[in-house]
Amino acid sequence: MQIETIFGVALHAAAHTLPADVAGRLATRMTAAAAALQEGAPAGAAAVARRDAMLYLAARRRGDLRLPDFGARRACDEAARAVMRLTVDAPPVGARDALLVA
Repeated sequence: MQIETIFGVALHAAAHTLPADVAGRLATRMTAAAAALQEGAPAGAAAVARRDAMLYLAARRRGDLRLPDFGARRACDEAARAVMRLTVDAPPVGARDALLVA
């Protein structure tokens, strides 16, 4: 089973409903990322946040990622859209296996 990390939360890459505590943690991290971007986060952080928002939204569209309640769904969806709006001009992030570590 493949695991995808979105906004620092490890999620199984299979269609299922997230447990309430994981959904809450994801919503908190996504909201914090949007707030950091509004305050002027560095370009690298903006690129990673945009990539994570794109992964989240794609998983939601495919139906691979279901959230347990309306509050968590709304918070995560709104935060992902906010990140996308705030990072329109963010540079693309490199592939994970191509990133260099100094």
